[in-house]
Amino acid sequence: MRITKEEFQQLLTSEGFKLFKRYLKKLEENEKEGWARGAYTTELADGTIQLNAAAIGRVKLLQELQSDDLTYEVILETVNDRE
Repeated sequence: MRITKEEFQQLLTSEGFKLFKRYLKKLEENEKEGWARGAYTTELADGTIQLNAAAIGRVKLLQELQSDDLTYEVILETVNDRE
């Protein structure tokens, strides 16, 4: 599926997309709050390392999805690389 750059810009300014970005931000905040509460710890160091690594990956992904660097060109290039 392809959309034009203008359609992409309309998507970015839509209320639905703004709501989705707030949702992503809330998920990121929840992960960070979990970290602060010690939610990613186990009795064994290896388990704690794995839980923390997974949480770091989730936060980085959420940040990337919210990034202003996520442009029409970047998305199109990424999609084309995988087709």
